[in-house]
Amino acid sequence: MQLSFRSLLKHLTFLGVSLLLSACDAGRSEVVYLTDDLYLLPATKTEKGCMMYHPHSKSGKPVYQVIYFRLKDGSVTTASDPDNCR
Repeated sequence: MQLSFRSLLKHLTFLGVSLLLSACDAGRSEVVYLTDDLYLLPATKTEKGCMMYHPHSKSGKPVYQVIYFRLKDGSVTTASDPDNCR
């Protein structure tokens, strides 16, 4: 089966867009709401596997840029605890 350049380009574009959309959706499922205005977005994992979160404000107000972590019980802390993180 030979694919023309145009057909190959369409397939690769579709694959790229699909991957991008699935990655965006996966990231949003981990949003942690603290208040009506303040929420945490996932950033990256530490070397020990704990997900770090950064605060954001819906209203656009400035927030302290502190790294947060989620514990297994769902609570939020600023202390990294590899044995108890989510």
